[in-house]
Amino acid sequence: RVDMAYSRVSDEDKNISVGVQVKDLSLSFVHRSPLTYQVLSEAQVLRNVNATLSPGKLTAVMGASGSGKTSLLDILASRLTRSGTPVITGEVLLNGYACGGVSKVSEWSAYVTQEDELPIELTVRETLTYAARVKVPEASDPTTAQQIVSKLIDDLGLIDCADNRIGGENSESQRISGGERRRVSIGLQLLGNPSILLLDEPSSGLDSTSAHTIITYLHELAKKQNKTVVCSIHQPSANTFALFDHLVLLSKGGRMAYEGPANEAVEHFANLGFECPKGVNPADFFLDVTTGGIARKQRKSKITRSPGDEKYGEEAMKISTDLLEVSRDFAGFFEKFAMDKKTDKESKSVKLPEKAPRLTSRVSVLRQIWVLTERETLITWRNKATALGFIMQSIIFALVLGCFFYRLSDSGSDVTISKRSVLYLATSNQPYMALVYGVYTACQDFKVFDQERADKLYSPPAYVIAHFLALLPVNIVAPVIYYVILYFMTGLRTDEAWHPIFFVLIGVVLQNSSIALAWVCAGLNRAFDGASLIGNFIFTFTVFGGGFIVSYKTIPVWIGWWRYLSFQGWGFQLLAINEYGGNTYDNGLKGDDILSGLSFSNDMSNALLGLFLLYGCLQTLAFTLLIFFPHPPRERAFAVPAKAGSSREAEEEKKEEMEEDYTSLVIRDRKSDGSESLIQISRDTERLISDGESKSTHVSVNNVTLVAKNKTKATILENVSCSFPAGDVSVILGPSGSGKTSLLNVIAGRCAPSQFNLSGGIKMNGHNMEGSSRGMVSFMKQQPSLLNGLTVMETLSFAAELSGKPKENVKSIISDLGLEDCAYTLIALCSGGQRRRVAIGTYLVSEPRILLLDEPTTGLDASSSVWLVSALRAVAKKHATVIATIHQPRPELYREFSHLILLARGQLAYEGRAPDAKQYFTDSFGLSPSNPGVSDPEFLLDVLAKATKIEQSNKDTKYQDTTDEKEFGAKKLGTAWSCKHGSNNLTYSWIQDNTDSEGKKYSRPQAEEMFGVFRASPILVRRALINLKRQPNMIFNRLMQVVSFGIILLIYFWRLSKDQVGISNLMNCLWEVHALVFVGMLNCTATFPFERDVFYRERADGRYSTTAFFTSYCALELPFGFLFSLCFGVMVTYAVGLKEDAGSILLFSFVVSLIVAFGESVGIIYCAIFREVGFALSLISVNLGILQISNGFLGKPVWPTIAAIVHINPLKYSGELLVHVEVKGLHFSCDHPIFEQCIETGDEVRQKYGIEDEFYTSLALLIGLSIAFRIIAYLCLLFLPRLKGSLHSKWEFSTPEVTAINDDTLGKSARIAHG
Repeated sequence: RVDMAYSRVSDEDKNISVGVQVKDLSLSFVHRSPLTYQVLSEAQVLRNVNATLSPGKLTAVMGASGSGKTSLLDILASRLTRSGTPVITGEVLLNGYACGGVSKVSEWSAYVTQEDELPIELTVRETLTYAARVKVPEASDPTTAQQIVSKLIDDLGLIDCADNRIGGENSESQRISGGERRRVSIGLQLLGNPSILLLDEPSSGLDSTSAHTIITYLHELAKKQNKTVVCSIHQPSANTFALFDHLVLLSKGGRMAYEGPANEAVEHFANLGFECPKGVNPADFFLDVTTGGIARKQRKSKITRSPGDEKYGEEAMKISTDLLEVSRDFAGFFEKFAMDKKTDKESKSVKLPEKAPRLTSRVSVLRQIWVLTERETLITWRNKATALGFIMQSIIFALVLGCFFYRLSDSGSDVTISKRSVLYLATSNQPYMALVYGVYTACQDFKVFDQERADKLYSPPAYVIAHFLALLPVNIVAPVIYYVILYFMTGLRTDEAWHPIFFVLIGVVLQNSSIALAWVCAGLNRAFDGASLIGNFIFTFTVFGGGFIVSYKTIPVWIGWWRYLSFQGWGFQLLAINEYGGNTYDNGLKGDDILSGLSFSNDMSNALLGLFLLYGCLQTLAFTLLIFFPHPPRERAFAVPAKAGSSREAEEEKKEEMEEDYTSLVIRDRKSDGSESLIQISRDTERLISDGESKSTHVSVNNVTLVAKNKTKATILENVSCSFPAGDVSVILGPSGSGKTSLLNVIAGRCAPSQFNLSGGIKMNGHNMEGSSRGMVSFMKQQPSLLNGLTVMETLSFAAELSGKPKENVKSIISDLGLEDCAYTLIALCSGGQRRRVAIGTYLVSEPRILLLDEPTTGLDASSSVWLVSALRAVAKKHATVIATIHQPRPELYREFSHLILLARGQLAYEGRAPDAKQYFTDSFGLSPSNPGVSDPEFLLDVLAKATKIEQSNKDTKYQDTTDEKEFGAKKLGTAWSCKHGSNNLTYSWIQDNTDSEGKKYSRPQAEEMFGVFRASPILVRRALINLKRQPNMIFNRLMQVVSFGIILLIYFWRLSKDQVGISNLMNCLWEVHALVFVGMLNCTATFPFERDVFYRERADGRYSTTAFFTSYCALELPFGFLFSLCFGVMVTYAVGLKEDAGSILLFSFVVSLIVAFGESVGIIYCAIFREVGFALSLISVNLGILQISNGFLGKPVWPTIAAIVHINPLKYSGELLVHVEVKGLHFSCDHPIFEQCIETGDEVRQKYGIEDEFYTSLALLIGLSIAFRIIAYLCLLFLPRLKGSLHSKWEFSTPEVTAINDDTLGKSARIAHG
């Protein structure tokens, strides 16, 4: 069903077909020094690629990891977003005509990337419906839109998940799978009816049935619509590969290995001397050839080589030259298809118009705004954690301020100081929290905008306006609640009704100005840490020009103009006029005199004009940045050259070692300049085995049932009983949703009682396992967390150190996992497949007793998958029980599985040897493959998928069903599977009596002791220091958060005078120093959440304790904090005119470092409690804002309860210390009076502000409370994740199974033969 009814276009547009011809296309990335512009390194990604991509054909781009598949598609789609400066050479033709640059291809193409950003709060149906309504004019009618989307959902096989939300990693709602996300992305692109459809790994993460369905759909799409469809694909099954019409095969280094008809590739390689064995998947064979996994035989025929290849025909070192000769022979083979390509060119001689308007939305902008506003409003409403968190923040903060300044009187300091403080806080603190909230949400939301903009889904102005309108209710409701509560609780002016209304109106404008500023920051930098740095600097700079912190009379002339660019200043002036203008207080105090002291007039018109004009300018600037300055959708990494700088002698030594290593495949790489280098692929996986006593551990699962405790109460696993022998790799297969990962979680003890009901039992070596599993089981999940600032070598070396294993094993593991080329590459620059192999290596190097791997081969090419499984088997033979889930194994890999578990619908379908599984299903259910080319794993997954979804028609499967459809129902299969697991007769004696074949009892596995804090912490500190050093942006942002604040103080408080105005400015300066607590908070939320996730993974595997992690984090964070605080202290001391003796500077810097550290402590506490950073940010901002205003500078709270709470505020004592250090002993003149009476000494200043002078008491309490809050942070990190299940590593069964597994439990047919 590929008639494209969901993308109706004119006949003229519909008949346009676009063919692409690539000639000598090369790509490299150049890295230059930002200071000297000197070339530091150059990475060659593609080399002289030639290809013809014809309409009506489905083209596959294949190659091993790092061969440049994705880069080729990135070039065609104009999506090169990797680090470095790209250098592209070559030519691209459209329909045989020069198009003026490779960027023209993107005007006719749509691109489905590997990791698309989708709106996580929408369902699949809603996502496609809104996209259709903004893309397709016919979808404006609701009935037509429903028909279009329903057909698209049916075509893509998304019916079952159509009403499930897309979901994210931390979403509480049910998420769709990765394969379903991929199909949703494809559907979004098809709505535009592109002439060229580019797809990067469309089948990644899918089982064979789902992958075959998608590729079949793409094949029909290319044929029926005469479209050019090109997709990179990693490891297709034989049936799936047969659907491709054209093949572009790349080898390592981005060289061409083959380009031509897919069905002629086998013959081509046979002519080169590479015979494809009978029954082997051609796709796997091609990858084996390009990676050097198959040696060349005598070629049947010789193909003419290009001139200049002098050593062609030489038989010396055949194996070492196989791979390069494949690429070189392509030059001669290219001529074989010259006539075919001329024919293609003649058939595509239609010259294209200058523009391709079909790919952009054909719906009016007003209609787009309407639809997108509806969509964004729905997303905002469903994202309750962030939106409601911000509203709760406003309510809590307003209530606390109201209690602190409750019902202020009309006399004395309440009027001159407290009410003025309330007005200032109304214009600064709430807008600042709105800024933090706005920066975070904008950085998240605009990722989807960047993706959809690149996909040409809608007009950028339409989204920007719609997003603004959708957020407007929250941005109005939150400030209205805040300012109404604050106004009436503090007892501000109520003599006329318009005063509170005007107060609230100005507050709404102030908050929206902050949101506009947040959009400006996100428009400049999409990263939260970078955007928050910009926002902090601008906001602080403008709030200082507001007239409260620094008197207008003392602001330097050269910066005085900045007051007109301060929206907080205009807001403060308006609120002051609203409160003081024309008002008279007790004792004849006039409000107009207070305004005069603030240098404000009683005229609102200029202030109103200035505020609204600034708000309009900020919003216009934000719109301009978002509309006219696009950001790339996602930055992808690439492999950089290995560690540079090695000497020529070292290279020669390496060459000799490699040539003498007969256990490795050696490839000689001749470069264009005539030099040669060698590439080595190890075959010796046995060296992974370390000497020592075997640690064999047999695992059995007994009647395990797992039920979720959420609203669905879904049964995930049901009465599963199986066993996993030591000494080999046990593999779990099953379609999506069959419970594979859940079974691994049960074995690892990762099912928290707060989330699941678990019954049954786990046995190891025949012993019932209860209690902690930490240290016995290592579990690698599908998306492991790694530190981006470490190289591959360093990552594995530190993993070895933390597990107490020799670092000598690291090099061999790097070799066996095929990571030599990226051994000295940063993790951040590794591809997805390389990162997964590195993660696996971190577990292999620790030699675990039980190793669980969830989809370890995902993202790996066929050859890498074989080497990986071989390495795992070598590990299992000596010291580990290895259990892995594998999505779609290649046939030769599948045949090596001596122990196989099949799951479907959470039930056990089969247990036994892999080669016997097909015969079992044939004998039991009469099922057999209809096509001899269908591999066994593909056949089995089809059977299980059919059992899971029985309503699918038989014509959609690739096997014959010789049973009646009703007999093949879920009831029959469920009954059969519960009693039949295999057809073998041997019994594992250890299941019953804990003994081996010689009668020797197996010991009960014991958890290995973790490194103590004194041993693990130094390792973690070194690792964190290297990780931080490799990320200069992080260090720069941390430093500039402090330095930029110091620069602002330097500008506004330059060399303060010693008069009455100078007293006010000095106290305001010391109070503003406490704003650095927010710097600590921002530093924490920018870096700690990721380090926390790495810690959770390694802590659950028993690498080190919470104490070791926390100690190492503090050991790195505190010295850096003090160093940055010292820089700040020196800068502020000499700029502001504080006391310049060394003791005062050091004490000032020490107090500042404790303020920053306190902010970090509060950030750690909330990040340990909440995984959602946005929600945590809202609460942290409220907490720190309350603590800052209650430190004594703005007066004392009225209520005794609040006053008592203030005594546990560390900022109270830091303020007392700063006043003692910088004010005590000073003398002031009576010039420029602003107080009721002249204040001449520092002691009088302290008494005026009500600040106590207990130096040693304040110092002790500040240090004590700082340590106390850091201990609270430690306890939160220690206990809260366990309560939520993040660190759960414990076997807890509601009905523990204590009896041995016997014949009645498993059935006689469940006896498993092993060996």
